[in-house]
Amino acid sequence: MPIHFKPLSETRYSFEYVGAVTDEDVDMAQSQWLGAMRKADIGGRRLVLFVDGLRSEGLSAKQRQVTADFSIQHEGLIRRVCAAQAVLLESALQRGILTAIFWIKPPPTDLRVFKTRAEGEAFLDEVERKQLVRSA
Repeated sequence: MPIHFKPLSETRYSFEYVGAVTDEDVDMAQSQWLGAMRKADIGGRRLVLFVDGLRSEGLSAKQRQVTADFSIQHEGLIRRVCAAQAVLLESALQRGILTAIFWIKPPPTDLRVFKTRAEGEAFLDEVERKQLVRSA
């Protein structure tokens, strides 16, 4: 499966897109993320998501629409549970396009686009650190 979904910790999950992605891959990844969010919601936990698209061949128009529809359908849950998302994209053009789209239609969570894993992880580390301070 070219979308690898895995827990990195109790509060951090990861999607890694590798190569070509099928519609079934998108459906499976969304189902796994939805399950993790529902479990966190029941447990009163907040999560962060690390999305690595550095080795991806991209999503089709249909897959991008399915992803947008997922965000709309589950917007309330995402707002409650997902504290932040870091998205890695190699292309400056891709990062710029995604950032521009978010100016027009903000995502339901703090979602930022980065070029390197270190930048994305540092952002999520800071979000998680602030969550711990607030819950203490």
